[in-house]
Amino acid sequence: MPSTFSRRHGSRILFWYVLREFVLPLGCCLIAFSALFLLNTVFDDLSDFLRRPAGTNPGSLWQIPLYFLLLQPGNMLNILPMSVLLASCFTTSMMGKHQELTAIRGAGIPLTRMALPIWITATLVSIASFWIAEDVVPACSLKAARILSLWCDTNAYRRRRAKLAYHNA
Repeated sequence: MPSTFSRRHGSRILFWYVLREFVLPLGCCLIAFSALFLLNTVFDDLSDFLRRPAGTNPGSLWQIPLYFLLLQPGNMLNILPMSVLLASCFTTSMMGKHQELTAIRGAGIPLTRMALPIWITATLVSIASFWIAEDVVPACSLKAARILSLWCDTNAYRRRRAKLAYHNA
C-alpha cells in the first residue's frame, strides 16, 4: 500500500531558477576576485619591469601585459573555491531572505534537491580547477618565467635574487 506522504520531485523550472540565481553571483565573484588578484600581481611585479635601464629594451612592450595574463591561471586556483563558497552562501541567504526556501520546503521538495544545481556547478568548477592546476598553470608559468627572465635578468637583479633564502625555479 503506497504511503500518503510521498516526496515531491523538483521541477526543471526550479532547477534552472536556482542555477541562474547561483551563476550570477558566481560570475560576479570570479570577475571581482580576478581583477583584485591581477591588480595585486601588477603592483608586485611591475617594478621589476620598470627597473630595466632605459636603452636596454629586450623585447616588445606587449610582453608585459602578456606576462600578467599568463599569471592569471595560477591565481584562478585560489579564486575558484572562494567564488563558489561566496556565491553559494549569497544564493542561499537571498533565497532565505525572500522566503523561497520556505516555499520550496512547503511544496514538499527537499532542500537537497533544491541545492542540486549548486552541487553540480561546484563539481564542474572543481574539475575545471584540477584541469587548470595540472595542464594550464605549468605551461603558463613557464612562459611567464621566460618573459620575466628576458626583461629582468640583469646583474643587479641576479645579485638581489642571490640574497633570497629560497629560490623557486
